[in-house]
Amino acid sequence: MDRQIHFSDKQLLAAIKLGNTDAFSLIFRKYSGPLYNIALKYTCNEKDAEEIVKEVFSSVWLNRNNLNQNLAIIPYLTKMGKHLIFNKIKKRLFHTVHKNYFISSINIEKFQTDETVFLDELENLINEEVKIFPPIRREIYELSREQGLTTREIANKLNLTTRTVENHINKALKLLRRRLENSCYTS
Repeated sequence: MDRQIHFSDKQLLAAIKLGNTDAFSLIFRKYSGPLYNIALKYTCNEKDAEEIVKEVFSSVWLNRNNLNQNLAIIPYLTKMGKHLIFNKIKKRLFHTVHKNYFISSINIEKFQTDETVFLDELENLINEEVKIFPPIRREIYELSREQGLTTREIANKLNLTTRTVENHINKALKLLRRRLENSCYTS
Protein backbone atom coordinates (compact mmCIF):
# COMPACT_ATOMS: atom_id res chain seq x y z
CA MET A 1 0.00 0.00 0.00
CA ASP A 2 1.42 3.34 -1.09
CA ARG A 3 1.48 5.83 1.70
CA GLN A 4 2.33 9.37 0.72
CA ILE A 5 3.89 11.49 3.44
CA HIS A 6 3.28 15.23 3.26
CA PHE A 7 5.83 17.68 4.57
CA SER A 8 5.31 21.36 5.22
CA ASP A 9 7.42 23.87 3.34
CA LYS A 10 9.08 24.72 6.66
CA GLN A 11 10.12 21.07 7.12
CA LEU A 12 11.34 20.85 3.53
CA LEU A 13 13.38 24.04 3.84
CA ALA A 14 14.96 22.79 7.06
CA ALA A 15 15.88 19.55 5.29
CA ILE A 16 17.26 21.42 2.27
CA LYS A 17 19.37 23.54 4.62
CA LEU A 18 20.92 20.26 5.83
CA GLY A 19 21.64 19.22 2.23
CA ASN A 20 18.72 16.82 1.71
CA THR A 21 18.34 16.39 -2.05
CA ASP A 22 14.98 14.61 -1.73
CA ALA A 23 13.51 17.65 0.04
CA PHE A 24 14.97 19.87 -2.67
CA SER A 25 13.36 17.67 -5.35
CA LEU A 26 9.99 17.94 -3.59
CA ILE A 27 10.21 21.74 -3.45
CA PHE A 28 11.29 21.81 -7.10
CA ARG A 29 8.39 19.58 -8.22
CA LYS A 30 5.94 21.59 -6.15
CA TYR A 31 6.99 25.10 -7.24
CA SER A 32 8.87 24.91 -10.55
CA GLY A 33 5.61 24.87 -12.55
CA PRO A 34 4.12 28.02 -11.02
CA LEU A 35 7.49 29.78 -11.25
CA TYR A 36 7.82 28.74 -14.91
CA ASN A 37 4.36 30.18 -15.65
CA ILE A 38 5.29 33.51 -14.06
CA ALA A 39 8.57 33.64 -16.00
CA LEU A 40 6.84 32.73 -19.25
CA LYS A 41 4.22 35.43 -18.68
CA TYR A 42 6.91 38.11 -18.40
CA THR A 43 9.49 36.87 -20.90
CA CYS A 44 7.14 35.36 -23.52
CA ASN A 45 9.95 32.93 -24.24
CA GLU A 46 9.97 29.27 -23.15
CA LYS A 47 13.76 28.98 -23.14
CA ASP A 48 14.14 32.11 -20.99
CA ALA A 49 11.43 30.87 -18.61
CA GLU A 50 13.18 27.49 -18.24
CA GLU A 51 16.51 29.24 -17.69
CA ILE A 52 15.02 31.44 -14.97
CA VAL A 53 13.54 28.44 -13.15
CA LYS A 54 16.92 26.68 -13.30
CA GLU A 55 18.75 29.79 -12.03
CA VAL A 56 16.32 30.29 -9.15
CA PHE A 57 16.51 26.71 -7.95
CA SER A 58 20.27 26.57 -8.48
CA SER A 59 20.56 29.65 -6.30
CA VAL A 60 18.35 28.07 -3.64
CA TRP A 61 20.54 24.97 -3.58
CA LEU A 62 23.85 26.85 -3.67
CA ASN A 63 22.73 29.19 -0.89
CA ARG A 64 20.90 26.55 1.14
CA ASN A 65 23.04 27.22 4.23
CA ASN A 66 21.53 30.70 4.44
CA LEU A 67 17.91 29.61 3.93
CA ASN A 68 15.40 30.89 6.45
CA GLN A 69 13.14 27.92 7.06
CA ASN A 70 10.37 30.22 8.33
CA LEU A 71 9.97 32.06 5.05
CA ALA A 72 7.01 31.59 2.76
CA ILE A 73 8.60 29.75 -0.16
CA ILE A 74 6.43 30.85 -3.10
CA PRO A 75 6.86 34.61 -2.45
CA TYR A 76 10.60 34.00 -1.96
CA LEU A 77 10.94 32.06 -5.23
CA THR A 78 8.71 34.54 -7.07
CA LYS A 79 10.79 37.48 -5.88
CA MET A 80 14.01 35.77 -7.01
CA GLY A 81 12.41 34.89 -10.34
CA LYS A 82 11.12 38.40 -10.97
CA HIS A 83 14.54 39.83 -10.18
CA LEU A 84 16.11 37.54 -12.82
CA ILE A 85 13.31 38.30 -15.28
CA PHE A 86 13.77 42.05 -14.98
CA ASN A 87 17.54 41.71 -15.32
CA LYS A 88 17.06 39.63 -18.47
CA ILE A 89 14.61 42.16 -19.93
CA LYS A 90 16.90 45.05 -18.98
CA LYS A 91 19.88 43.35 -20.70
CA ARG A 92 17.83 42.61 -23.80
CA LEU A 93 16.68 46.22 -23.94
CA PHE A 94 20.22 47.51 -23.36
CA HIS A 95 21.61 45.39 -26.21
CA THR A 96 18.76 46.36 -28.53
CA VAL A 97 19.19 50.08 -27.85
CA HIS A 98 22.96 49.92 -28.41
CA LYS A 99 22.61 47.82 -31.53
CA ASN A 100 20.01 50.20 -32.97
CA TYR A 101 22.14 53.23 -32.07
CA PHE A 102 25.18 51.69 -33.75
CA ILE A 103 23.24 50.81 -36.87
CA SER A 104 21.67 54.26 -37.07
CA SER A 105 24.97 56.06 -36.47
CA ILE A 106 26.76 54.50 -39.42
CA ASN A 107 25.98 54.55 -43.05
CA ILE A 108 26.48 50.97 -44.22
CA GLU A 109 27.09 52.12 -47.79
CA LYS A 110 30.11 54.13 -46.66
CA PHE A 111 31.83 51.10 -45.23
CA GLN A 112 34.65 50.26 -47.57
CA THR A 113 35.63 46.68 -48.26
CA ASP A 114 39.01 47.17 -46.59
CA GLU A 115 37.32 48.46 -43.43
CA THR A 116 35.11 45.38 -43.33
CA VAL A 117 38.15 43.16 -43.84
CA PHE A 118 39.99 45.06 -41.10
CA LEU A 119 37.11 44.55 -38.65
CA ASP A 120 36.90 40.83 -39.54
CA GLU A 121 40.65 40.41 -39.05
CA LEU A 122 40.53 42.27 -35.76
CA GLU A 123 37.67 40.07 -34.55
CA ASN A 124 39.57 36.95 -35.62
CA LEU A 125 42.68 38.15 -33.79
CA ILE A 126 40.70 38.71 -30.60
CA ASN A 127 39.02 35.30 -30.95
CA GLU A 128 42.39 33.60 -31.42
CA GLU A 129 43.77 35.33 -28.32
CA VAL A 130 40.72 34.35 -26.27
CA LYS A 131 41.18 30.69 -27.33
CA ILE A 132 44.57 30.57 -25.60
CA PHE A 133 43.31 32.00 -22.30
CA PRO A 134 43.25 29.56 -19.39
CA PRO A 135 39.85 27.79 -19.45
CA ILE A 136 38.33 29.66 -16.49
CA ARG A 137 39.43 33.06 -17.83
CA ARG A 138 38.09 32.22 -21.28
CA GLU A 139 34.73 31.17 -19.80
CA ILE A 140 34.51 34.33 -17.67
CA TYR A 141 35.47 36.52 -20.64
CA GLU A 142 32.86 34.90 -22.88
CA LEU A 143 30.13 35.17 -20.23
CA SER A 144 31.01 38.82 -19.72
CA ARG A 145 31.64 40.04 -23.25
CA GLU A 146 29.58 37.70 -25.41
CA GLN A 147 26.62 36.93 -23.16
CA GLY A 148 26.60 40.26 -21.33
CA LEU A 149 26.45 38.81 -17.82
CA THR A 150 27.39 41.04 -14.91
CA THR A 151 30.30 40.25 -12.61
CA ARG A 152 27.88 39.14 -9.89
CA GLU A 153 25.93 36.90 -12.28
CA ILE A 154 29.15 35.26 -13.48
CA ALA A 155 30.34 34.78 -9.90
CA ASN A 156 27.04 33.12 -8.95
CA LYS A 157 26.99 30.97 -12.08
CA LEU A 158 30.56 29.74 -11.62
CA ASN A 159 30.50 29.71 -7.81
CA LEU A 160 33.35 32.23 -7.57
CA THR A 161 33.80 35.51 -5.73
CA THR A 162 33.07 38.70 -7.63
CA ARG A 163 36.66 39.77 -6.96
CA THR A 164 37.98 36.63 -8.70
CA VAL A 165 35.74 37.31 -11.69
CA GLU A 166 36.87 40.96 -11.83
CA ASN A 167 40.53 39.88 -11.70
CA HIS A 168 40.07 37.45 -14.60
CA ILE A 169 38.24 40.05 -16.71
CA ASN A 170 40.92 42.67 -15.99
CA LYS A 171 43.73 40.25 -16.87
CA ALA A 172 41.95 39.20 -20.06
CA LEU A 173 41.40 42.78 -21.20
CA LYS A 174 44.94 43.79 -20.28
CA LEU A 175 46.36 40.88 -22.29
CA LEU A 176 44.13 41.65 -25.28
CA ARG A 177 45.16 45.33 -25.17
CA ARG A 178 48.83 44.38 -25.04
CA ARG A 179 48.48 41.90 -27.93
CA LEU A 180 46.59 44.45 -30.03
CA GLU A 181 49.18 47.15 -29.29
CA ASN A 182 51.88 44.78 -30.53
CA SER A 183 49.98 43.96 -33.70
CA CYS A 184 49.59 46.01 -36.84
CA TYR A 185 46.06 47.05 -35.75
CA THR A 186 47.10 50.07 -33.72
CA SER A 187 46.94 53.49 -35.24
